[in-house]
Amino acid sequence: MLSAISLIVRISLFRANPQELPASPALLAFAGGLCLLSALPQGGDPAFAALLALGQLVVLAVLVAYALRRRGFPERATQVLSALFGALAVINLATRPVLAWMEAVEGHALWTPMLIGMCMLLWMTAVMAHILYQALDTPPGMAAALSILMLGVVLAATIVLLSLRAWMLDA
Repeated sequence: MLSAISLIVRISLFRANPQELPASPALLAFAGGLCLLSALPQGGDPAFAALLALGQLVVLAVLVAYALRRRGFPERATQVLSALFGALAVINLATRPVLAWMEAVEGHALWTPMLIGMCMLLWMTAVMAHILYQALDTPPGMAAALSILMLGVVLAATIVLLSLRAWMLDA
């Protein structure tokens, strides 16, 4: 398992490719669980945060599985999702100090952590594009567009879930 974790970190740093991971359901479950835990915010309602993070992972998994099926590579789903969930967990964990910094500062001092946060978002998009490029056997520009589209769909689903929660709390 340590070699798989090391490989996931290397994928996150663009030094390895997702096809180097074993197609292991156990690794997929581990990477998914780690991604879920790393996505949980430190405050707020833990049950809703877990539901929200799980919803995001499910939407992303469905989108990736659909893209793989459309390109004729459904057998790659376990490896690709393991790489993607693992890399997202690495990025989520690296982002935690930046998020804490954002919460601690106010006003003009917020620009620096926000800029670093935007760089982290670009890193996440680039890692997703790298994984999709390898998995879908598609041009790099198409992989980048797909990663942006997928992140947009996940964001839209998140907004819907947050809106539903707010509506249910107000009712």
